[in-house]
Amino acid sequence: MASTAPTLDLIVVDSSMSVAPLSSKAVSEEPPSSVQIDTPTPTPSNCTITREKPRTGWYWRHMPDEDINTRYLNSKGLVEWRCRYCIHGRYQISGGSRSIVYHLNKFHNINEASTREEKAKLQQISIERAVKNAAENPQKRRRLAEDSGSLDASTIEVLYVKFIAVCNLPLRLVECEEFRAFLGYLNKDINAWLPNSHQTIREWVIRQRDSLKVQIKGRLHSSRTLIHISCDIWTSSNSLAILGIIAHYIAEDGQLERSLLSMKDIIGSHEGTNLAPYIMEVIRTGG
Repeated sequence: MASTAPTLDLIVVDSSMSVAPLSSKAVSEEPPSSVQIDTPTPTPSNCTITREKPRTGWYWRHMPDEDINTRYLNSKGLVEWRCRYCIHGRYQISGGSRSIVYHLNKFHNINEASTREEKAKLQQISIERAVKNAAENPQKRRRLAEDSGSLDASTIEVLYVKFIAVCNLPLRLVECEEFRAFLGYLNKDINAWLPNSHQTIREWVIRQRDSLKVQIKGRLHSSRTLIHISCDIWTSSNSLAILGIIAHYIAEDGQLERSLLSMKDIIGSHEGTNLAPYIMEVIRTGG
């Protein structure tokens, strides 16, 4: 019996509607009152500018929204903190953080120390994933020093590429003597595997991109659901129109995932008729 190649079911989601950033939205419990209040026109004498303090406390990360700058309003229009884990935890920001910390500790057994432990756990997961990716894609590498210590060259490549990509750092960072001195202080064996040229880092980035594309294609082919495609377009800091194309699906292991398929430099208008060919090209070629 002839075998048939796996096919992908794709649903394109129109995301052309403008959406306000999370940091600027306000969630209110009641609709605005119909009573109109005359407000005097601001003048230099009566106009004041108020700014909220930066939200640096650990308890901000335990609100319903992942964006810690999301503003929740109570019935009086005052900003309040809301608990992610129950419907009873609501405290006005003006009242300080003591009640918030007490609530998290008493009712949910969460404190600042547990937050640090959670971060450490996430870091360990990231390292374990890097080790797994390195083992699945072994590469021959030239050792730059005789004593390489216990460091794994493939894992260093995966972690370093992720580091400069997520933090938007230049490829030439590896050529900075102060940066290398800092790493050398943490582990003197790093010089055995960390290259001295940004050209090698460029090769690392391209190699990791190609490796991730293969992994994403495999997960898409083995997905348990339809594959939904969403897209968004924005202007980069150097005035380029960039179209991001993302796939949403349930993976083979039952996890809800979203994978970046491609980022396209758009030429011309931002209308659907102009964007459609870019999206179809990604769907046909897989990025």
